Amino acid sequence: MKRLNLFVILLLIVLLAVILLIVQNNTPTTLNFFLFNFTVNLGLFGVLMFLLGLITMWFIALITHYKEISTLRKAISDCKKQLEETRSKENEPKDIKEK
Repeated sequence: MKRLNLFVILLLIVLLAVILLIVQNNTPTTLNFFLFNFTVNLGLFGVLMFLLGLITMWFIALITHYKEISTLRKAISDCKKQLEETRSKENEPKDIKEK
């Protein structure tokens, strides 16, 4: 429970810092992107670009994670097949050679 309280306090501090950044950097800025012109608050634009980068990196990490999981699942299924083959060979009756 104490970890949750610490996390909430830390989250509130970061939120306060972001709000202060936006309020102190309220200069309107014009952005030109191809044929589009945007007038946006400079602090808000910075925060939005940070969040966009964060989401982009999260998606890249998620894709990489799923590729690793599929590779590991394939390795596990190969090991299970090999284990089943080994168990079936051990359970076969052995030929006793009589002299």
